[in-house]
Amino acid sequence: MYDLKMTAEEIAAKAAEFRKPEVYDWDEIGKNTVPDDVVTTEERYIQTGAGETHIYIHKPVKTSGEPLPLLVYLHGGGHMRGYRETDKVLNRIFAAEANCLVVDVDYHLAPEFPYPVALNECYDVVIWAREKAAELNINPDKIALAGLSAGGNLVAALAIMAKDRKGFAPLLQVLCYPVLDLDTDSLERPEGSLRTRTVQRYLRYIYIHKDLSVSKHPYVSPVYSEEDVLHGIAPALIITAEHDNIREEAEQYASNLIKAGVHVTAKRFKKSDHAFMIKLKEEYREALDLITDSLRKCFM
Repeated sequence: MYDLKMTAEEIAAKAAEFRKPEVYDWDEIGKNTVPDDVVTTEERYIQTGAGETHIYIHKPVKTSGEPLPLLVYLHGGGHMRGYRETDKVLNRIFAAEANCLVVDVDYHLAPEFPYPVALNECYDVVIWAREKAAELNINPDKIALAGLSAGGNLVAALAIMAKDRKGFAPLLQVLCYPVLDLDTDSLERPEGSLRTRTVQRYLRYIYIHKDLSVSKHPYVSPVYSEEDVLHGIAPALIITAEHDNIREEAEQYASNLIKAGVHVTAKRFKKSDHAFMIKLKEEYREALDLITDSLRKCFM
């Protein structure tokens, strides 16, 4: 783990800086928004170990009446930035095109709630959904997980945790430009601007600032997991971007999973950068098509 020390005040200041309001491309959002007569969205608060957890439930309108498969989605944002309007856009597409119910988790954020709060919270949400299967009209045995960036970190950790705790068995884990190495100092990376690498350094530190000794734990940095830890976890779809300076850790993880006997589909999008999907930029539509096709196949 790199040598970085910050006071509580410095951490709070960095969090505030990172959480500045985003500027959305509302034209692009409008073009991609699935209409309400195709997918409904319900906002709820449920009880988890973290307290009240904010979720959105996206459900296709026209169904056969049979229980739907479940996708649990975890947003990105460096573990510090919350839910975005474009997360809703993506999840309504997943619900419509993969014909599944999507539980979209607006999990608690660092630095106020550092590791392992969000990870345990997201696990609790999956267990809650399984327990509420009849009410939600879902099949509790048809579950997939998907996450972008920091959400990809949480999904990779959840897949390992699900095996360890035996609470559920996901059919697929979708990791989109995931953050999988919180131990390496971002400033030592050969790629990426100094500004990008400096921001990454702060984000990774702040997520685990309460206990830096966990930096190589499988639930924090899955890329360091031993083969026996990875053996038997869910098949993976791993999406990376050519111009993303952290793509190598995701591609290394894909290789590690394959060595552990896990089925992996990996694709690097040659014209894209980190966060291209949530920004609805570059090859996002091709990535969405790949994800929805993979979801449909795993739910068959």
